[in-house]
Amino acid sequence: MSNYELIQRFLNIIKELAISNPSKTIDDNIIYTNLVGYNISKDQKPYEDISQILNNIANNYKQNPNMEIKKVKSFLVIGNGNINFNQIKLYLPLDKNHIETGIKELVDFISSKNIPYQIKISNKIRNDDISIKVNTLEDVEEILSFANNNEYIKEGLIKSNPFLPSIHGIGITMDNNYSYNFVISELIYNYIAVLKIKDKLDEIQIENLNLFIKEQEKNIDDLDLKDIYNLLFKTTSKEFKIEDFIDHANKKMADKYDENKKRIVDPNYYLEMAVKKTYEKHHSSNIIMVLKRYIDGDAKYFTNDDNVRFGLIKYLEPRDLVNIMRNKLIENNEPVPSEIDNLINSYLGVILKDENYEKLQTISK
Repeated sequence: MSNYELIQRFLNIIKELAISNPSKTIDDNIIYTNLVGYNISKDQKPYEDISQILNNIANNYKQNPNMEIKKVKSFLVIGNGNINFNQIKLYLPLDKNHIETGIKELVDFISSKNIPYQIKISNKIRNDDISIKVNTLEDVEEILSFANNNEYIKEGLIKSNPFLPSIHGIGITMDNNYSYNFVISELIYNYIAVLKIKDKLDEIQIENLNLFIKEQEKNIDDLDLKDIYNLLFKTTSKEFKIEDFIDHANKKMADKYDENKKRIVDPNYYLEMAVKKTYEKHHSSNIIMVLKRYIDGDAKYFTNDDNVRFGLIKYLEPRDLVNIMRNKLIENNEPVPSEIDNLINSYLGVILKDENYEKLQTISK
């Protein structure tokens, strides 16, 4: 059964709850409880307590100096402390019989590949009882390949909830400062509340939910939440393909966050980062040509190390580049040349603050 069909089955469950209990509010907590307990094999009891197993896992790694271990509410969190604020999250849920050894095999593999990670394990069996945060799509590919070729993990794998993009039954998303599953639950609650007011609960179906998501997204200002809605609009579409998530992730990887986990949207930041990364990589006076090309709308000469080219394209329109450079010079009490090469050269002198940059410009003349 496809994820699209499984989503409709889940909505049917919620619809039956709402219709059968007209005096009861089917709130987001009820929906969340049903969501994370959904589609679990009959051989495994949903919400079975595994607190002792989490204790065993914690004890197994407590002497490891390269690992951080902590308990947060009903979860055990382990990792190596090198996760950025724009991570990719994998859901690799395992049943009770496989979770302890499965975690060991996952941790051993991820550590052997020197992948920065954070693993969060629930003290109850759910279809999201193991989530793994990593920094890059390349790290995701490594873990997916390992899990798909590990017969023990495949044997104990619980299917992730169908609202998630998934590969080999393993869910993938990016949710930053939010919980993807909580957002889904709240969204479905709002959708049902609207239909209840209209006395149209019998119209609960995925096609209508898909349209509801699109309409709600228009009213959202928070960029991280907007991205989740955008992804949910795609995953609730019959035409959704995993390539849609890869495209979504590649675009989101360009976003940078400050120390407070707030997304940076200042175009100056992305321009300076792109300039510095490109200059560091090529270390030549060609950086003037690179900026002139971007004024003409061509970004390909910037490096894309750390996704800086994508960030520049996302946050700075080429038509705004000249004004950005002029304003930077004014802020630094520097003369503002009218000729474009001199303007760029002066801007770079401020941004790079590298004595070798001035030497390279002298040589190039």
